[in-house]
Amino acid sequence: MHPQPRPLAPLLLACAVLPVLASTAPAGAVEVPAFDRARRLDLVPPDLEFRTTAVRKALSEAKRPVFVVVFEKVKDGRIGRGRSSETEDAIEDVWDRWTLDPAFNAAEDIVIVLALDDREVRVRMGSRWDSELGLHGEALGRLIDEHFLPVAQTGNLDEALARLVRGASEAPETVRRQREEHAASAAHDRAVRTWLLVLVPTAIVLLIVALVLRARRRKVRLALDVFEAARAERAAKLENAEREWAEFRIDQEIRDSIVQLRVKGPRTLELYDEVTRLLDSIALGLEGLERHLQSCVAKVRAAGWLDARAPESATEALDEPFELRTGETQHKLFEPAERTVRIEPAAFMSELETKYSLARDGWQRLRNAVESSFRTARQDFPADDLETMRRTLDGAGLSRSWLDGHPLATAPEAEWSRLDALRTADPVAYLQDLHRLLSAEAELEADVQSLVDTSSPLAQAREEALALAVDDLDTVISDPERDPAVAVAAAERATGELSQVLQEADDLDAAVAAAAKAVAAWRDVAARKQALRRSVERAADAVREAEPKVGGLRRQLQEAQSAIAKLAAEHDALSLAPAWREVGEATLDVEQAEAALADARKRLAAKDHVGAEAQAGAAVREHGEALGNLDDLVRVLGSLVAAKDDATRLLETMAARRAACEQQLVGTGYAAVHPLQRGDALFEALRQEATLAQGRPVGWLERLERLREVLGSWNTGVAERRRAWDAEQERIRAAAEAAAQEQRLRYGGWSTHVESSWGRRAGRIGYSSHRGGGFFGGSHRSGGGSFGGGGRSGGRSFGGGGRSGGRKF
Repeated sequence: MHPQPRPLAPLLLACAVLPVLASTAPAGAVEVPAFDRARRLDLVPPDLEFRTTAVRKALSEAKRPVFVVVFEKVKDGRIGRGRSSETEDAIEDVWDRWTLDPAFNAAEDIVIVLALDDREVRVRMGSRWDSELGLHGEALGRLIDEHFLPVAQTGNLDEALARLVRGASEAPETVRRQREEHAASAAHDRAVRTWLLVLVPTAIVLLIVALVLRARRRKVRLALDVFEAARAERAAKLENAEREWAEFRIDQEIRDSIVQLRVKGPRTLELYDEVTRLLDSIALGLEGLERHLQSCVAKVRAAGWLDARAPESATEALDEPFELRTGETQHKLFEPAERTVRIEPAAFMSELETKYSLARDGWQRLRNAVESSFRTARQDFPADDLETMRRTLDGAGLSRSWLDGHPLATAPEAEWSRLDALRTADPVAYLQDLHRLLSAEAELEADVQSLVDTSSPLAQAREEALALAVDDLDTVISDPERDPAVAVAAAERATGELSQVLQEADDLDAAVAAAAKAVAAWRDVAARKQALRRSVERAADAVREAEPKVGGLRRQLQEAQSAIAKLAAEHDALSLAPAWREVGEATLDVEQAEAALADARKRLAAKDHVGAEAQAGAAVREHGEALGNLDDLVRVLGSLVAAKDDATRLLETMAARRAACEQQLVGTGYAAVHPLQRGDALFEALRQEATLAQGRPVGWLERLERLREVLGSWNTGVAERRRAWDAEQERIRAAAEAAAQEQRLRYGGWSTHVESSWGRRAGRIGYSSHRGGGFFGGSHRSGGGSFGGGGRSGGRSFGGGGRSGGRKF
């Protein structure tokens, strides 16, 4: 038996119930099926086509009573205050109706509602599971996420509901088991804490000491790791540098031969000093860095077990500058005087690759200077290539004067003697001069080859042009630009100009250009002769082929003008202007084609075959231009006809299209300015103009465009209104949600006090306090506390529906 409420209780109950009922009253109601404990699944309407095989099997196997209602439609455009979706309205209506039936156990029964039109599913647990286990709101949302949504997203709602039924029926045991596991884990943690509290101070001290030693040793190991990484990196770079140094192969014999270059001329001595200083600096740097690295390693090895400062200072010392006495090195230097050098490791390694590149180039030049003493200038710079160029010029019939600039052309022995004297006195200067002479000779060889390549085709082109005969042709040439005799005279002049340039032998570019000009002139002679012979053979055929093409143009032009005249009754002059423009251009092309054909006939009669063929070709080209204009005319006329047909059909459907736009605006609520007002004004103006112009030609292209503008204005008005409506609804929902949250915060603390003083009442009047929220009565919002016939529901949307406790996807 429960204790009777105190006299103050009814008053407090009324004070709490009235505002909550006022804020949660449903805006509309769905058709709720009668409760039948033996029937676990209801379809609304009963003839709803919805597969239920899997969900019925799951309901029959459920561990506790689960009831499922599938609504075909719950959306009526209204949502109750404090609720987030119309599916939430539906589940609250079902719960309110069923709690009136004594057979319904509001403490332990579970209700699931699926709204097909709202694309949302919601779950509501009995008040026992709500209050004792916290199965409401987000907890139910996670239940839906886990069991329903993965399958619902594939479209199989039957299997999705079945899994949700099984998950909901097992949820109380699952939550209890999780709580028991959590309690066991907490008990174990308390036992461990108790054991730790009784440890003797000595153990704590030892632990602290061990931790300190461990931290210091960890610091040492970290410092050693950093040093080892830096040491390994430098050792690898030194190893690569040593390999590059070994490639110089500076043995004693080569060294002695290089040292002898110190007594040579200034350029050789300058190169010797530059290269040997560079090699000495590389050798000193490599040996110094190796010793410096070994000294840093020795410092680290001598450090204590817990001394982290030694590897840290050794790591820093790796990049610090140091000094080295040259007399202490193992490398034999080119500069024997003992001195002290300062080496900066980072700078030396960054410059080492550049030093190696310069040293390799200079070292090779020094070795080349040594090797030059074993050869003569005649061997290094023979006259063989000069003789080859002379034979090439002779074979092409060109003057040897082109070779007068060659150093060996006039006095080769004197040039060789000069070079040998320079080789003995200053080998490096000799090699530089030799390189200059060989480069100049290579350029001269290229020039000679260019002369041969440009001159050789000339004889062949002249021979081929003169071999073509046209004297036997009975024709008249009226155009000098097509006369072969004129071209022959020009080719002979170009050939004479080339001979003059070749005799002067001082301007290669001018010779190449003159040769190319002469070759082109003789090829033009051949082309004119061939064209003349072709014209004599083809002129008559060309005129005959052009005659039927040009002759049919007048008929096509007249047909085009007739087609425009037929459309003049329906289309205004502005619409027909492009068509008349195409006709005008076609008429001009026809007249020019006829004139060209007449001139071709006249020239053919006068035996001007070249001119007759050219004019016949011009007539054919004008014929093509005229056909192109006529094709454009056909397209223009087709667009006019299509515009009239499209505008007529569109005009017939305008009323239906406006009605469709009006239907889309139903329920969106707009102010005094109708969203379709601008389009209506455009359409009315268009209709008035059409009425005034009835029976007269019309600009159908303009009318079609204006009709499309009306449609665009209507569609824009609908889109803007719907966006404004959606924004307003979003604002209203947000305000309602904020008000509900404020109310939960206001009444949460008081309702907790009521339960502590009243206890739990019998029947359907219950109380639970979770997450700071409490509600009284038989109807309340899902996702909150309950004081009445059951727990709170949680939902998940699997389409475009509700928001409470759910996630859209």
